[in-house]
Amino acid sequence: MALSLFQIVVMAVLILLAALIKTGFGVGAGIFLSATLCLFIPPKMAIAIGGPVMFLTDILPVYHYRKEIHKPILFLLMFGSLGGIVVGGMIMNWIPDKWFIKMVGIFCGVFAAQQLIQLYAPDLLQKGDQSFMARPLPQWVGFLIGLLGGVASAISHAGGVIFSIYMLRLQMAKSAFVGTIVAVFFLSDLLKIGVYWKMKLLTLQMLLLVGWMVPVVIVGSFLGYLLHKRIPAGLFEKIILGFVLIVSIRLIFFT
Repeated sequence: MALSLFQIVVMAVLILLAALIKTGFGVGAGIFLSATLCLFIPPKMAIAIGGPVMFLTDILPVYHYRKEIHKPILFLLMFGSLGGIVVGGMIMNWIPDKWFIKMVGIFCGVFAAQQLIQLYAPDLLQKGDQSFMARPLPQWVGFLIGLLGGVASAISHAGGVIFSIYMLRLQMAKSAFVGTIVAVFFLSDLLKIGVYWKMKLLTLQMLLLVGWMVPVVIVGSFLGYLLHKRIPAGLFEKIILGFVLIVSIRLIFFT
């Protein structure tokens, strides 16, 4: 499908903002791009284009944190994620556009709501048996989390929240957590490109279009780096998540 000049300009602006969010604040870049792009271009095209775009935004962070990656956890999550991404790609092919766009809205809305609750009422997410929370997790749980995260990632680029909840449960050191989650994003987005291509959701024309957006990604990343030092992360995060929640409601009920 050929895009109009207006759609291409809007896509460039949204990709710039996604790169800014990823580099400057790290939260919600994928679901921001998924939810907002679906308002302007066909939903399956929006999600497919998000794969290579998110991959481009992963390159610098994964290089920066390459020495902090906890490889056993990375391999466990990616082992399950591969199957999840394939399943997610099949769901994209199978579900009609009308219902798929609502599914994207649900995934993005749940992510945004969970993150907002964590910011405003963290106690709601921390209640429970603390002795149970302290128990070590069996490896099959990591595989299952990888599978679920892969499905969510393929459908709406929202797998990060699932991976993050599991990794926080492991009580990793901050540097190891960041390095490993960045590596999970990097490999997941690379896998998604292959799956989208194999299932004909991603075309050569779409890849070339993303290629033209590389300067936009670079500018967005640079702006994100500058804004990171000037805008409180908590305030910016709340604005982005609130916006994503509103867009998600629009996708679910008004499309």
